[in-house]
Amino acid sequence: MRRTTQRFAVLAAATLGAALLVGCHGSGRAAEFRKNPTPVADSLSRSNDEIHNRITRTTDTNLRAFNEDLGRLLLLDRPSSLRKQSVYTY
Repeated sequence: MRRTTQRFAVLAAATLGAALLVGCHGSGRAAEFRKNPTPVADSLSRSNDEIHNRITRTTDTNLRAFNEDLGRLLLLDRPSSLRKQSVYTY
């Protein structure tokens, strides 16, 4: 019985020593997580790529709408409804 107690004490001391050597200091994955828990997200709901994609879509849509508006402004959006004149005059 005494030998079992000694083995248990040695094993417990070795485990405690190993735990003290490894420890829970701040240079592990937990510390990295605490520094930046959401490394992909740049806003509350979107990642950096999603934000850039949304800006690109919005810019593209705005430029296409501006092109249509410019065509309407310059009256280039449809043919004239005026009567066509004859090329030959008699």
